[in-house]
Amino acid sequence: MSKQLADYEMIPRDFPLHVSRNEIRHVFPPHRHDFLECSLVVGGAGWELVNGERHPMRPGTFTLLLPYQVHELIAEPPGPLLLYNCMFGLELIAGSAGQGELAGELLSGEEPPHVQLAPEPAARLEALMAAMVEEQAAARPLRRQLMTLQLRELLIRSQRERLAAAHVQGAAAHAGSAATGSAHPERLGRADDGRRRDGDTSAAGQAAAPRPVQRPDAAIWPIIAHIHLHYRDELSLGALAARFGRSPSRLSMAIKRHAGLTFTQLLHEVRVRHACGLLATTAMPTVEVAAEVGFSSYKTFARVFRDRKGETPGDYRSRMRSLRA
Repeated sequence: MSKQLADYEMIPRDFPLHVSRNEIRHVFPPHRHDFLECSLVVGGAGWELVNGERHPMRPGTFTLLLPYQVHELIAEPPGPLLLYNCMFGLELIAGSAGQGELAGELLSGEEPPHVQLAPEPAARLEALMAAMVEEQAAARPLRRQLMTLQLRELLIRSQRERLAAAHVQGAAAHAGSAATGSAHPERLGRADDGRRRDGDTSAAGQAAAPRPVQRPDAAIWPIIAHIHLHYRDELSLGALAARFGRSPSRLSMAIKRHAGLTFTQLLHEVRVRHACGLLATTAMPTVEVAAEVGFSSYKTFARVFRDRKGETPGDYRSRMRSLRA
């Protein structure tokens, strides 16, 4: 299933935000959507598959799903799996310098989609989401403004927890690699795609270095958001610069400074991320997957995919199927 916020009649077109408390009794089938979604488990147990990779869901599991990530929910008997869900459009957090930096943090995709929260932060987020549900149901003045602020608090608090968990995992991975004299490239700051922090090329710097402080640029985040929302279209740096009134060279430098990737690298990463979900969870032929995620040439798709993932699209699909078997 492919869903859009416009498919939900209860969500206003001019305010793309909806929060609800739900229960999964058996399986919620694989689906994807053009909006962001976060969830917090408050009861029961189960599993979630995000782009074919499975993680457990227990009380306190918080998950952030980026646009077009394919995901599926499975409740463990006797069930049900109880959770809060918050669906929201990217435009709610990409409209100003401060909000845009938050959008950039979420869209980077560097942290795992899920984190297991300790009881105190889990209770704080549960109370916040319950308050959002209450506010949503009430016809109070300035309701939308308050819910937008609540959404930002929810995302900021959860992102702090995700960053802290990623830091701990990175430090543990570095300690393990130091003990064995080996390193796993995907765990050490993504050495394969050039995302090294502050020019530090050591394994330690890649694993544990904090994100660099970025200068606010209110204009760049809507551009990066545009790439994430329209990556299936024929995008070019020149056309993007013309659309937003920037020179191609300056726009290229701004994207590199804020996203840590060139325009082409960012576009390829978003397209490959979507392709991974389709390869892992559908039987769509790889040629159709290439076209679906925005590549006009299968040869280019295959080359870019192998450069990004270290294996061919077919090998990736086979490996993900074997993990689910």
